[in-house]
Amino acid sequence: QGGWMEGVTLRRPRISSNANALKHTLQIQNGGQFDMFNCVLNNEGSSASVALVSNANSKGKWKKVEIKGGGQQGGGILVEDNGTIEMIKCRIVSNHGDGVTCCDTTFVTLRDCEIEDNAGVGISLMDSSHACIERTRVVRNNGGVMVKRKNCVCDPCIDNVCDLTLAKGQEVVPGFRFVDGVEYFDQYENDADDNQMLES
Repeated sequence: QGGWMEGVTLRRPRISSNANALKHTLQIQNGGQFDMFNCVLNNEGSSASVALVSNANSKGKWKKVEIKGGGQQGGGILVEDNGTIEMIKCRIVSNHGDGVTCCDTTFVTLRDCEIEDNAGVGISLMDSSHACIERTRVVRNNGGVMVKRKNCVCDPCIDNVCDLTLAKGQEVVPGFRFVDGVEYFDQYENDADDNQMLES
């Protein structure tokens, strides 16, 4: 059960928009795998997350994918129930909830990503989720940088940057460097394979 998509934009047409509808743009469930390269997923018009990755062995590897328009009840990406997602040079922006939410025992990798301008928290690690976050910037999220529950693991968490917006009660997250300007870093600098597709 696998699939692949490259260079495609998926958005919710106005005729199917409903603020009360819990409809994802993309669902990966029941052991399915779906990889993407250079795509845009926009779920504006629904209260659900843009993408859902759920159930054991459900997984995806995405490179240069933009996730936006997620609803208040889901946000950008929701990973739950042993789902796995690897994101490389992806943008998770302008969602009406959290940027990335991980529940149950899930595994998430964020490498060279941008998580910006979301209405909730940039990254939310719940239950016993496990995240690897490297060279990612998390800025201008209304709910703060990250919420990490006691049993969650964030390792490795290195070379990341965030702004000075912290939710009440949040602590400084190890592996993040605070910056207070608009100059962060060029995540594409000297990247020879920037336009290469993902390896299978």
